[in-house]
Amino acid sequence: MNTKADDSRIPKRLKPYFQYVNTSETDESDVFISEIHEHVKAVNQDPEWRGVLMTLREEMHIIYKDEFDALEAKATAQGMAKGMAKGMVEGKAELLANLVKDHILSIEEAKARLDDPEVLDKYLSD
Repeated sequence: MNTKADDSRIPKRLKPYFQYVNTSETDESDVFISEIHEHVKAVNQDPEWRGVLMTLREEMHIIYKDEFDALEAKATAQGMAKGMAKGMVEGKAELLANLVKDHILSIEEAKARLDDPEVLDKYLSD
């Protein structure tokens, strides 16, 4: 279930449940949610169940650690690649702007060398 779905897509009867799952807040007027909350509190206070939950969390961490690490590495690499690409575009624009300021290139010539000519304006106004 997607408990964070758009409110208009959630059936009216499930809204209190989804809200509880997302926030742990209870609506005292909703008997069903109040009962769920009482069971959750009881489980959280039971040392045996807490041990089971902790063991389950540890097992899940072990099982999915490699996948999580791989996803994190991929996301980091993608972020770095985007940052480097942006830095190269910015650096090229700055260099071209300096050539324009030194009267080596015209603005039109400099803009023709950029994929996004508007980037040049930022450096020409400095």
